[in-house]
Amino acid sequence: MQQSLNQPKLLVFDVNETLLDLQKLQQAIQNSFQDQHAFKIWFSTLLQYAMVESITSQHHSFAEIGKATLRMTAEKLGKHISDDSIASTISLITQLPPHPDVKNALAKFESNNFRIVALTNGSTDTVKKQMDYAQISEYFERLFSVEEVQSYKPQAKAYEYVLSELNIKAKDAMLIAAHPWDLAGGKAVGMQTAFIERPTQVYYPLLQAANYMVQDLQELFEVLNKR
Repeated sequence: MQQSLNQPKLLVFDVNETLLDLQKLQQAIQNSFQDQHAFKIWFSTLLQYAMVESITSQHHSFAEIGKATLRMTAEKLGKHISDDSIASTISLITQLPPHPDVKNALAKFESNNFRIVALTNGSTDTVKKQMDYAQISEYFERLFSVEEVQSYKPQAKAYEYVLSELNIKAKDAMLIAAHPWDLAGGKAVGMQTAFIERPTQVYYPLLQAANYMVQDLQELFEVLNKR
C-alpha cells in the first residue's frame, strides 16, 4: 500500500529481524529447551517486559531483560537453564547475519543520497557489535540506542530523540521495521513508515496502515527510487 508523500530525507532502520536474521538465536534457544515454541515464548515475553519497564518508568538493559525472560521461559516450560547457558545464548544476538537483501539495498540507498541510521532497543555496545559482525556498519551515519533516553520503543521518546539529534522533522523521516508495534510508535510521532514483511511477521489490523508494505528492502528501494 502506498500513499503520496514527500521523499524521506532520513531512513531510520530497526535492527533485529528487520536487518538481521534471528534464525541462529532461534535455533539455539529451541535446541536448549528442546521445544520448538521456546523462541517465540521468550521473544514475546522479552518485548512485553521491555514495554512494561517503559510504561512504569523503570529501566534495565535489553540484555538484562533478555536474561530474566529466558529464565521465565525455562520455568514456563519446566526446564532448567544455567547462568552460563543463559549468558552464552544471549551473546548470540551479536553474531547474527543480515537478511540476503540487506547489504545490496543499503548500498543503493547510500548511493542515492539517503541518510541512513539505526534505532534499536539493544545497547549501543551491542548494536555496534551486531553491525560489525554483519559487515554493514559502513552504511550508517549513526547507530542509536534507546539507552540514551532510558525508554524502549515504541515509546515516543526513542523516536523523538533521533529526530532531535539529527534536526529532522518527523514528516521527513521514515521508520523501517518488520514489527508493527515499532511502526505504531513511529507513526504516532508523525514519521513515515515502511513495513518489511519478514517471515512470520503479520501487520496488526487495528493499526493505521504503513505508508509502504513491502517484501524486502530491495522492493522498498525500488519504490522510493521511482518517486
